[in-house]
Amino acid sequence: MLIEKIKSLSQSLHSETVANRRHLHAHPELSFQETETAAYVLAQLNQAGISTKSGIAGTGIEAII
Repeated sequence: MLIEKIKSLSQSLHSETVANRRHLHAHPELSFQETETAAYVLAQLNQAGISTKSGIAGTGIEAII
């Protein structure tokens, strides 16, 4: 059942998700100046094997999942 797969996946990614959130909240940046945040997000997406395009409107990232 799809709902069980989603629950299982979310449980397995819980620790990683919390770590990412804590990292981002520990390193705040001003709006439209989020260069380190963009680099962190881009690295996480690339590490997961997700196709990305960066530099959109400055610090924007497009990810195709």
